Amino acid sequence: MVDKAQAIELLTALTNEEATLAQAVQRLRTANTEYDLASSRFAAIRDLVTRRLGGSPYSERLRQTYAPNPRLQLDEYRFLGMNPADAALEVVRESSYPLTLDAIVERLVAGGLVWPNLLRSVNAGLMNRSGIEKDADGGYYYVPEEEDIPFD
Repeated sequence: MVDKAQAIELLTALTNEEATLAQAVQRLRTANTEYDLASSRFAAIRDLVTRRLGGSPYSERLRQTYAPNPRLQLDEYRFLGMNPADAALEVVRESSYPLTLDAIVERLVAGGLVWPNLLRSVNAGLMNRSGIEKDADGGYYYVPEEEDIPFD
């Protein structure tokens, strides 16, 4: 057992740590709000740029067309806030070889996509999707539609 003076010191230390913890919780809430706002702005601007450029600013075609910005961490936030089916379509369209469902999901997660049951959502989104085919090994690939094929 402790004497009264030690008990007061212990309780004071606990109270101080409780206050420190409450401040940390408030900073965490503020950081979460800032992240929500920043990610929403990013997604809106990414979508605007995609529409204006006529394709994903992350595609190899557009990276080669326009000078890359070395300050951007392009792939880290690429799919942030996107619908899984649309993001998966983008991944499959840009691949030069068939991708398994697991490989597609891996790229989406690496690109910042967070979604409950992501594998299931991607699979459902690719099934019966125009332009998406599946090979004998289970790899998904894109078959361009006539309007997608560039004329020489």
